[in-house]
Amino acid sequence: MQHIVSLTCAVVFLFFAVSCTPRTGEMTGRNGEFYENEEGVLVVPSRDRRIELLRVNRRDVPETVARWIDTSLLLSVTGFADTKEHGDTTYILVARGQRPTGGYDVRIMDATRRSEEVIDVRVRFTRPPPDAMVTQVITYPHDIAAIRLTDISVNIVPAGNDRPSRVTRLRGIDSLGDIRVSSNSIKVFDPAPNSETARVFSLSGVALIPDGNVYYKIIDSENRVQKIGGTLTASPLDWGYYETEIEIPGDIPDGSSFQLVLFRFDEAAGRETDQVTIPLTVHNT
Repeated sequence: MQHIVSLTCAVVFLFFAVSCTPRTGEMTGRNGEFYENEEGVLVVPSRDRRIELLRVNRRDVPETVARWIDTSLLLSVTGFADTKEHGDTTYILVARGQRPTGGYDVRIMDATRRSEEVIDVRVRFTRPPPDAMVTQVITYPHDIAAIRLTDISVNIVPAGNDRPSRVTRLRGIDSLGDIRVSSNSIKVFDPAPNSETARVFSLSGVALIPDGNVYYKIIDSENRVQKIGGTLTASPLDWGYYETEIEIPGDIPDGSSFQLVLFRFDEAAGRETDQVTIPLTVHNT
């Protein structure tokens, strides 16, 4: 009888041990939910390192933060994350990019202090089941949250069945400027379309280009290419900042109009792509 009881206890213990075997993204424990970090290591955030997340309604944020959200979403052609400080608060935006239907979701789950300067923020990206009834419309799922901390670095830890292969960030610039004109991979801060420029003017913006090369052409009012040049972004793997000075060729007189055309070069197709056209006028001195 003793042997039967012992065997029964062993079976019950084994059952519970197998049933409670952790599975990535689904496990829970006394100290919180298990998940995989970027290195594939299972992590259990301890309660004393948890940071309170504040849910954010787009309509209730300060105007400067609202503009930042709207501008940042223009960079969400793929997975994208950025932060903005306002007062004693850091706002966190995570976007998945364009999705083919409804039913996709992005959810900022929790925040954990890794060190005094670094915060891990876990984000769940999900897609609808294959048999789900979804709206047949292109969507741009994203989520916004905030923490009552500043002067910290936020590390995004992606989870879920629709997480992007890479969550891109903004590099080479502290904050995102106003985007005047753009294509999918090239965004321009300056110059603004239809503005007057000096004979030497500044070109700046951000771009997400694998080789980091942003090219430009200056085309005169007769549709002749007067100049071709280029500049490098701050990062070929993220939205990298670019800036360069451009001198207008002497064949374009003061007071005349011209076009500044930005593009990236598709080596595989052997052609220019993702063009941005900016109509400008040379200042009449």
